Amino acid sequence: MDKDWLTFSRPSTEYREGAQKFVQVAKEYGGNRDKIICPCIICQNQCFQLPAIVYEHLVINGINPSYTTWVFHGEQEPILQQHDYANVTETYQMYRDVLAEDDGTGKANLLIGDENFKQKVEEAEASLYEGCTKYTKLSATVVLYKIKASNGATDKLFDELLQALKDMFPEGW
Repeated sequence: MDKDWLTFSRPSTEYREGAQKFVQVAKEYGGNRDKIICPCIICQNQCFQLPAIVYEHLVINGINPSYTTWVFHGEQEPILQQHDYANVTETYQMYRDVLAEDDGTGKANLLIGDENFKQKVEEAEASLYEGCTKYTKLSATVVLYKIKASNGATDKLFDELLQALKDMFPEGW
């Protein structure tokens, strides 16, 4: 997908035409053509908007600079490099994104030792509780933080909520 339009200033004709093409491709790609996910700096792929609003947001606010692979708008994710572990999981991808650096050879150098990494991945991907099929320990944490962020909850409120949840569940859970 062409991203050259991002190099132009937002008021320029090239940027506006590129933003319009982006919206058109996203509209064609999306399952719900009435609304598409807005990737602007403010919405950050967390809400659906009418295509005209998405275009306005892109021109007025700009696109979220950390959104470099447009997976919500029709672009395919790059094929992952093979790693020592046979099954590259989402947990590993997140770990690698945070704790690894690219050495230019296409292989990631882990910044910390990963002797216990496989065990940590297994723990993170364990179901939230016995019989739970909807959430893993990691996905539950991510969902809670997403709710906190999208609703502007303070750290104090969030800490109190987590303490209350801890008190509600069986000990050792």
